[in-house]
Amino acid sequence: MAPPRTVIELLTIPNPVVTLSERHRAKSTSVSKRSYYPTVRRLKPWTEFSIKTLQVLFDKRLWVLLKAETPNLCVPMEVDANSRTIVEERSIEALVLKWNHTIIDHALSKTAVRFLGQNVHMVIGPQSTLTFDEHKTKPDWGAICDRQQHSSILPGDSKCGIKWHSSHLDGLVNRKRDFAVPQGLQHALWPIRQVLYYCISSNTRYGYIITHQELVVLRCSYRPDSHLPDLHGKELRQHIQDNASVEYRSISWHAKGNEALTVNLAIYVLHILATNNGQLTNEPHGPYCPLIDEKLLPIESQPLLVSVPSQNSCLSQDAKSFSQQVENDDSQTQAKRNDKSRNGDDSTQDEVRSATQRSRKRARDSDDDDTLALSMASSRSERKKISQTLRRSKRHRI
Repeated sequence: MAPPRTVIELLTIPNPVVTLSERHRAKSTSVSKRSYYPTVRRLKPWTEFSIKTLQVLFDKRLWVLLKAETPNLCVPMEVDANSRTIVEERSIEALVLKWNHTIIDHALSKTAVRFLGQNVHMVIGPQSTLTFDEHKTKPDWGAICDRQQHSSILPGDSKCGIKWHSSHLDGLVNRKRDFAVPQGLQHALWPIRQVLYYCISSNTRYGYIITHQELVVLRCSYRPDSHLPDLHGKELRQHIQDNASVEYRSISWHAKGNEALTVNLAIYVLHILATNNGQLTNEPHGPYCPLIDEKLLPIESQPLLVSVPSQNSCLSQDAKSFSQQVENDDSQTQAKRNDKSRNGDDSTQDEVRSATQRSRKRARDSDDDDTLALSMASSRSERKKISQTLRRSKRHRI
């Protein structure tokens, strides 16, 4: 394979052809289900997310950068047959890590600083943090940037195509609020609800689901008819959780070509969008402006780490817990020092008492010897002489 000359050539290299193991076909088709996943009140296709929109995004500046000749682009390694065989969900993660992650992160390393003014990385889930997650969950994929540090700006989840496909959502599109989901279609919403929870917990509007058949990109907000202009921060996240609206677009795993919207190009663009202005926001006339109207923000206007000013985030709680632990450690250390000091004072007092007792014992022993000497004197004059000597001796000891 010849080295790509431009980033767009790198991002549109065809994905490996995968095969589904017979062992996988016999496995369970269940998906993650949690009671705290928000209910989707509105679901609609994200038709705006297209190759034509991406070509004019940010006044065409991103597309110009992707089409420019870029030196030292690496050729991705071919994926061996074992890595292309899907046995279970972790097989998808291994394939994405080996192929898609390598290409996308390489493209970001060549363009993010030039375009956004900061580093951006695609990472595995545990390498990033969902800032407002109360249930300590971990997405399969995340994204981090300089200004938001380890706080995830783009959560993603891996699924096996045999368990879930976006075509299962067809019967749920554009239904009204509080629609009764037919029993047979409830299964289809769980992966959307899962990533929706990740997005709300990381205060970001973008997310995705990747399988061995497709990539499904998501944009999360609230239903337009529930718009309240004064909601921000925690209140806005709660409002979205109660009135969630999700837009989605499916991109085939097999999409390829310089003029095609491929899986790698779509995930790359989500990283750019999430870094530039990807937080959950509340515009005067609705949640977000159209993609075509997105403006490239200077780095000082791009989102900062949201956990710093917030006292309700998990990171802030962790920081407070850490501070409390430090204070406790300091208190324990000071207590030990006080104990040691008290023990030292006690030891000193013990030594003084022991020395006094020894002195008194010596004095008693000396007095006994003196008494014995006096009793052994044979004459009055001799006893008088001994008494005078003892008195001088006692004055000397004192």
